[in-house]
Amino acid sequence: MATDDLVQEPALLSVLEAAENARRQSLAILELLEHYHAGDTKPTNDSTLNDQLALSKQQKLLHAYLAQVRRLNRKAILSVRTTKQETAEARQEIDSLHLQLQNLYYEQRHLKGEIAACEGYDHRYRQLPMVSEDEYLEQHPEHHDADEHNLTVARIEDERVARQQLEEARLELVKKKEALTKETIAKKEELARMDAEVEKWIAGQEGAKKLFEARESKSAAVHEGNPKGHETEIAGLQTYVSEPESGDKSKTVIFLVDIFGWKFPNTRLLADQYAAAGFTAYIPDVHENDSLDPSFLNTVEPPLPEREARSTIDSATATAKIGATLGPWLVKHREAVARPLIENFIDKVRYIPGTNKVGVIGFCWGGRYAILAAGSPFSTSSPGSGKGVNAAYACHPSLVSIPADFDPVVAPLALALGDKDSLLGEKEVGQIKELMEKKKTGQQGETLKDSEVVIYKDQIHGFALRGDWSSEKDKKAMDDAEKQGIEWFKKHLA
Repeated sequence: MATDDLVQEPALLSVLEAAENARRQSLAILELLEHYHAGDTKPTNDSTLNDQLALSKQQKLLHAYLAQVRRLNRKAILSVRTTKQETAEARQEIDSLHLQLQNLYYEQRHLKGEIAACEGYDHRYRQLPMVSEDEYLEQHPEHHDADEHNLTVARIEDERVARQQLEEARLELVKKKEALTKETIAKKEELARMDAEVEKWIAGQEGAKKLFEARESKSAAVHEGNPKGHETEIAGLQTYVSEPESGDKSKTVIFLVDIFGWKFPNTRLLADQYAAAGFTAYIPDVHENDSLDPSFLNTVEPPLPEREARSTIDSATATAKIGATLGPWLVKHREAVARPLIENFIDKVRYIPGTNKVGVIGFCWGGRYAILAAGSPFSTSSPGSGKGVNAAYACHPSLVSIPADFDPVVAPLALALGDKDSLLGEKEVGQIKELMEKKKTGQQGETLKDSEVVIYKDQIHGFALRGDWSSEKDKKAMDDAEKQGIEWFKKHLA
């Protein structure tokens, strides 16, 4: 195989060609020398000279070829040196690039680790109670094409703005609260001064109260009989309890007393009648041992014939006594004091084992609280769920506000009213009756589930509890009012 077929590099071919020429020239010189020394005849001077010239010529040619080889060799050596230098520089550059590549690789690994750590970091914004992404995009459609990062930043900014607005509103409310607190403190101090003045005034009326009580005989409206129940303590209040023979507590009736309190015999005897009808009856001492004496009965509401026969002096005397006794008492037992006691008592009764539905019956002063107990949100039809009652019955309520006390009523409410009630005139009785009819159809206040208003003819304030048993008409009114309440609770506590 020819050299040209094996070697394609021109520089190498020129070196090989020069070397080959030098080799051939060397062989040619050797042939001349062999020919010169192999001759049989002694060479002549001329032939020797020719041979020497030919040999010298061939030697010069050989030297030229060798010089060419040396030149090419020097050129190759220089080229090799240059190539080595370039190779070294290139290798150094490659090593540098390789080192940089390794550094980039390590940096890449580090950055991947940092990215993974950042993605897995439990940042505080993840716990921010922000609006959902769908809700936010619905409110801000301009961010619909935003990436996750920018969308999150936008949501956080939206949350920040909203919270800043809320904080400004909160600070404004704090200022109002501070102002109201100062005002409340000032008013409390004013009320404290007023309480002291009222107590002082009450103390000054003791003499008049005793004077009037000394002139009163025991009222015939106090009924005789022996209560069958027992006393206990519920919700921190002394309570009279009368239970049916079966001991069943599923139907419970709470008595909210008049100004004569939980020990008034008539109230306890009536509670026994409810127990005989199958109800568990409770009479709590919501006056906390501060009820008025029954001797005050005839002064507040005497029998109708006696009231009509009173002289001007007697009427003035009764009015003075009522002002001296009842006024201070009503201040001490105002709604802010009494209502929490009643609410708490109803709540505690709800959780007495066996209790299911609860009704409330109120007389006079307690009649108003029976109406309030039937109101929303004070009332509920879900047993055991809190303070409410399932039905209410108010007998000749006093101090009621029309329509304010009736508008919130939602629980079934029955009313027993006398048409001669000095504390609830004919006009007010008519307003109540009309209002209750409107509530049934939702035309007035909260819609009422059921209601009943019975007006008892020729009956005065307190007739359902303190009627005169010696009068057939009054006794019948008492019995009918009792029957009305029992039938009402049988209907709504069943």
